[in-house]
Amino acid sequence: MKRQRNPTDRTGADLHALCRRGLCDLSLFLLVSTIFFFSRGADLLAPLGESARMILGAAPPVAMTSVAVGAYTFSAAVLILGRIAGAQKPSSNWLHLFFRTVFYPFYLFAGALEGHFMGVFFAGLALYALEQLNIWSYAQKTLPRKEALERT
Repeated sequence: MKRQRNPTDRTGADLHALCRRGLCDLSLFLLVSTIFFFSRGADLLAPLGESARMILGAAPPVAMTSVAVGAYTFSAAVLILGRIAGAQKPSSNWLHLFFRTVFYPFYLFAGALEGHFMGVFFAGLALYALEQLNIWSYAQKTLPRKEALERT
C-alpha cells in the first residue's frame, strides 16, 4: 500500500530549504563583510597607473552612496514586510547578497569605508533578520499545528 503524502510535507521541505539558503547567504555576507572590514584602509587603485585612474574616473560621492544604501534598505524592508503582512511565500535570490555587499567597494574606492562600514553591515543583517522572520511567519500560517495533526 502506497503511503499518501501530506500536502504540507512539500511546504515544510521548501521552508527548510529557504532557511538553509538564508543561512548560507548570511554566511557569505559575513565572509564578504569580514574581507572588507580588514581592507578598510587599503587603496586598491594605488597599483594602477595614472592612465588607468583617468579611465576609471573619480569614485562616486559618499553622500550618493549613502542615499543608495538607505533607499535599498528601505525598499527591501518594505517588500519583505509586505510579504509578511500578506502571508506570502518568502523569496530567496542570490541578487540579495550582491545588493547587500555592493556598497562596500563604493565606500572603499571613495576612501570612506572606515566610517560607513557599520551602516552597510547592520543594514544587511537587519534585512537577513527580516527574511528569517518572513520564513517563520509563513511557516506559522501554512504548516499545521502539532495539535491539529494529533487529532487527525
